[in-house]
Amino acid sequence: GIPAAGLVTFGIIADSPIIFVGLVLAPLIAVPFLVAVPAAALERKGVSSALARSIELSRGSYWRLLGLLLLMGVVYVAIVVVMGATVDVIVGIILPFTLAAVLAYGTFAAVLAAVVYLELRRVKEGPGAEGMATLFD
Repeated sequence: GIPAAGLVTFGIIADSPIIFVGLVLAPLIAVPFLVAVPAAALERKGVSSALARSIELSRGSYWRLLGLLLLMGVVYVAIVVVMGATVDVIVGIILPFTLAAVLAYGTFAAVLAAVVYLELRRVKEGPGAEGMATLFD
């Protein structure tokens, strides 16, 4: 069956319209800013410049990026369900498992954002290897 932790999580989401609306609206709003952090880090831009650059790069790729963001959400929910099953089975190791899962997901999300940034940049500006190589100087 469904782990108790999963049911509790679903119950909290279903009972709180603000949380539910946030779960629906957050991905829709986040899409244009998906590559802001890699843009800031790799192009050495400030906050507002990185956000503008992210919007520029993501223009024309909204639906693909939304699909990717939703897929990342499914992966995160799967991790939460696995953690819920772990709570039901082995209560004593949940904290280390939770920390490991959060770190793994965070690392995956950061690397994915960087890869998406590089791909969007390649699509918008061409495959110039010289330009890409200078990003890492």
